Amino acid sequence: MRKQPFTLLIVMALVFMLVFAGCSSSKGKSAASNGVSNGISAEQAPSAPAPASSTPVLDAAKDRKIIQRLFYTMETKTFMETQKHILDTMTKFGGYVEGMSQTGSGETQDAYSARRVDMILRVPSKSLENFVSEFVGDAVVIENRLETEDATEQFFDTEAHLKTLRIQEERLLKLLEQSVKLEDMIVLESRLSEVRYEIENLQGTLNKLSQLVNYSVVTIQLAEVKDVLKIQVTQNSYFNRALETFMRSVQNLFAFVEELSLGLIGIAPLLIILAPFVFFYRWIIKRHPQYKIFKKTAPQKKPTEEELKK
Repeated sequence: MRKQPFTLLIVMALVFMLVFAGCSSSKGKSAASNGVSNGISAEQAPSAPAPASSTPVLDAAKDRKIIQRLFYTMETKTFMETQKHILDTMTKFGGYVEGMSQTGSGETQDAYSARRVDMILRVPSKSLENFVSEFVGDAVVIENRLETEDATEQFFDTEAHLKTLRIQEERLLKLLEQSVKLEDMIVLESRLSEVRYEIENLQGTLNKLSQLVNYSVVTIQLAEVKDVLKIQVTQNSYFNRALETFMRSVQNLFAFVEELSLGLIGIAPLLIILAPFVFFYRWIIKRHPQYKIFKKTAPQKKPTEEELKK
């Protein structure tokens, strides 16, 4: 009788182990049957999709936002024809004039009346290469340079911020429709006005960037000259640069002598009028030295040693 509790415990333990083993085998069979019924094994099951990146992947050639600015300094003997050719070429490729200023009349051939025009043109970036190959015409390019600016990061950052603010605007509008209290409505309307103000500023920045990217800036300085620069620098060597500088100096020297002679001719009538007064003054001074305006004072003699002793 003493062994009965111990025997009962052993029997209960065996029964529990049999029940647990049966449950485990039934779960394994059900999992296997599910795998067969679906026709997909554990190794062939698709993995969870990777989370999408929040930063957009940019195509190096397609999605870059590049701002191009070109600067040209040109000379021409046919000023009006060259200016008309530049504007016609700009219109041909769909550009427009952003700013223009002109000086000089062109009535005479001196340096003061020579005409000069500064033009700021906007040319579609897709047609910029064709425009550059055609707009020069008969003019001589003295200097040209190209400046580029990569605005890709600024453009997409502004665009992402703008989308976030538009989402905030929609949520604020929904909350404003659902609000009942006057205090809540005032707070929501104040926040809504701030969000809309930021949206307008960002939209303006985005429009300006798009305009700069889509339309390149071409700045042209066109000067009228009697003789264009004969030497065109084909290589950026020291000899070519020195020769160009020498030719420029010779042209400037001739222009200075020409302007000086014209200046003397311009004041000749004044000299003719003043000449009698100068001669009359010199005649008076010779006859009456006391009327001399600028009198020379005799230098003072230094005292001698004997005078100092006295």
